[in-house]
Amino acid sequence: MEILLWLVPPVVVTTAVGLWAAWRGRERPEMSAEEAARRMGEAMARPARRR
Repeated sequence: MEILLWLVPPVVVTTAVGLWAAWRGRERPEMSAEEAARRMGEAMARPARRR
């Protein structure tokens, strides 16, 4: 049984990454065209950042 302990960290990391990917790829509610246009207009109205 001790020889299998080296498998624990990869299994934990793989599970964590799988859960993160599932959460990250979840379906989000659709945005209406009016909301998208409003947000785009707000973004375009903001001054550009200088580097």
